[in-house]
Amino acid sequence: MRLILAERVFRDDSAGQVHRALRLLGSTPNAQYMERLADLEPDTKEVQDLKQALETNPRLTSARVRLGLLEEQHGDFTAAELTLLEAARYDRQYLPAWTLANYYFRREDQNAFWRWSRAALPLDSGDPSPLLRLASLAEPDVDAVLTQLRSCDQIAYPFLDLLIGAGRLDDAQRVARVALRSKRIRKNQLVDLSTRQLKAGNVEWALEIFNALRFPLDPERGPVLPRLVFENRDGEGFDMRPISNLGIAADWRGEGVAFSFQGAQPDACSLFEQPVPAPQRALRYRLRYEYKSSATGARWSMAGGKSPILPLQQDWLAREWTITVGPGPVGAGLRMLPLRLLYQREPGTTPARGELDLRNLQLQIL
Repeated sequence: MRLILAERVFRDDSAGQVHRALRLLGSTPNAQYMERLADLEPDTKEVQDLKQALETNPRLTSARVRLGLLEEQHGDFTAAELTLLEAARYDRQYLPAWTLANYYFRREDQNAFWRWSRAALPLDSGDPSPLLRLASLAEPDVDAVLTQLRSCDQIAYPFLDLLIGAGRLDDAQRVARVALRSKRIRKNQLVDLSTRQLKAGNVEWALEIFNALRFPLDPERGPVLPRLVFENRDGEGFDMRPISNLGIAADWRGEGVAFSFQGAQPDACSLFEQPVPAPQRALRYRLRYEYKSSATGARWSMAGGKSPILPLQQDWLAREWTITVGPGPVGAGLRMLPLRLLYQREPGTTPARGELDLRNLQLQIL
């Protein structure tokens, strides 16, 4: 009955009522009641209340950690360190290890910081981002952070998110190389980084990731776009980017597509765009494809050149178009030369009506 009454009194949550609850318990004090007093009583009694709570229950981690932080706050660093180490001795879970990593970060003790960071990392079942953020402040070099933490598989993807959020795409690329060697590949996250690198103009970095996920880079002949699979058309990375136009319906069919022209389309528009990574040297490409068409006005465009308009064709016909590309700026890396399928109404003609079917599209460097 004393326990029940004490609990009801404690729930009133005032310093006076907590003291009354402790009196009701008599010789069987409750450590959590004493810890709560540290919140409710003046600052001068906070340390005393926490120490009394720990005398009652030495394994009350929250109270010991709080006591250590108070001792640090009061400038008693020796006592603070011993208290926090004692918390880690009693409790080998995340909170004491994480608190010690923070403590040694503030004390600028690099060796102890990394030791307790490594101890905390496998104990965290949630998001390791706070620890990684602290590690990045302690050591800006991402390779050094990965080396110190020694848990690349666990931290590679959260670290990647952290670096992308900070706009550190060069460091994110280095972590991505580690992620690509891990046992579990998170394809969407890596493709997202590839897309971001591409938008930032880092074509070589974007291709490095995309190649590792989708297709190999030929070191002798430069980047080669493989046979295009039309179902990869989400516009991410180097995937095809469909373009919607009023008056044109598109039906994507695995390795092919059918465009239906309804006569209400713009006089000139792109139907889709395929990003093509290209080296800076002069080179020639060959575009191969099969098509049939009951609508006229479609043509290819790449590197400033345009193919002849595709003539009407009742049955499937294999065609090719050779593209000559001049050299890029001296000393630059890879460049982007988008391949586009265009529709353009010829002067003096009515808007196209009918269908254009494409399949087996392939681009090769000659």
